[in-house]
Amino acid sequence: ASGGLGDVYKRQIKDGYYMYLDSIKVKNNQNDVLYKITKSTQSIYEDEFFGETLILKKSFIISLNKLDFDEESSLHVMYQGCSEAGFCYPVQKKYLRQ
Repeated sequence: ASGGLGDVYKRQIKDGYYMYLDSIKVKNNQNDVLYKITKSTQSIYEDEFFGETLILKKSFIISLNKLDFDEESSLHVMYQGCSEAGFCYPVQKKYLRQ
């Protein structure tokens, strides 16, 4: 595998919704993979459940170091967010590669 960061997941966030930065996890099978969030709009939000927390709005990109996984790795991303009206959805799991 070649080294360096590669963009592996791009996500648009609908107007009126946000995503918890702390909820984003990338897994290689069951192991955590280090990642970097780029091209995001981050802000501090006073959440009734989590207190002061960083949220993402509009969109974000997850970049991974290609040395952290190989071609056969099963990669998935997990995240959770809410609407500004107060409805929160369960943790979402999206496979990048199975």
